[in-house]
Parts: sequence; structure tokens; C-alpha cells
Amino acid sequence: MMVALLTSLGAALVSEGLKLVHEKTIQVQLGQIVEATESLVSAIHSYDISTSDLSAQGTLSQEFYKKDGTLAILGHDVKIVGYSDHTSIEIPTTTMRICIRLLLTDYGSRVVQRSANSYSTLSRTASLPDARTACMDNDFNTVTLNIR
Repeated sequence: MMVALLTSLGAALVSEGLKLVHEKTIQVQLGQIVEATESLVSAIHSYDISTSDLSAQGTLSQEFYKKDGTLAILGHDVKIVGYSDHTSIEIPTTTMRICIRLLLTDYGSRVVQRSANSYSTLSRTASLPDARTACMDNDFNTVTLNIR
């Protein structure tokens, strides 16, 4: 019985550790996409860019590109949409934990707004209660970061 308990505990710890590594990787890679997007916005002096514009810039490593040329982070598609006054980076189908982590990460001063599920718009310094409220779905949250 003790061996089964220790085995179960060990498996749970490994599983939790893998979740944290997965979340951290998504967080870091999103930071790289934000940085590349900011760089392109600064270079062309326009917010009106798309995912294909960022792909054409070629500053991201091949690990971000799917066979069809679109961007993805560990299986999560990334969509970049330009508007007249900001550029939006969207990541769909994130778990609640990943959604909260992404909303609470400070990606720098040019990420002026962040939201989840079009529910609420949070400032650069989102609070944990606000992030929890915005990320209400267990498996299918869409995180959006707006760059100005």
C-alpha cells in the first residue's frame, strides 16, 4: 500500500511539473512573439499587420511555424490582426491556468490591454481576481493582447 501511495504521489508530482514547464514555455514563447510584433510595428510605423506579415519578417525561429505557414505555440494557434490604432495578438483554446498566467505576465509597456474571452479588458497590471474572472472556461479561453 505504501509503494502504491508513493508511486501515485510521484506520478502526480511529475504531472504537475510537466504542466508548469508547458505553461512557462507558452509564456516565454508568447513573449518572443510580442517582441517580434513590436519590432515589426516599430519598423513599418503602422499597426496594420497580420500573422503573415510577422511570418514574412523571419525573426522567429522555425519552431513557431506550422506547415501551412501560420504561427503556433505548442499547438495553440496564434493570430495577429492589425487595426488602425493597435495590433492584436490572439491565442485560442488555452486552459484556465495558462490563461491566468498569460494575463498576469507583464510583456512590457507596449502591451497596453489584455483580455480573455472578450469578457473584460485588463490593464498592464492585471490582478489575480480579475484574471480568474476573465478566464472562466476550463479548456477554451482565448487570450488577447493589444499592442500600441
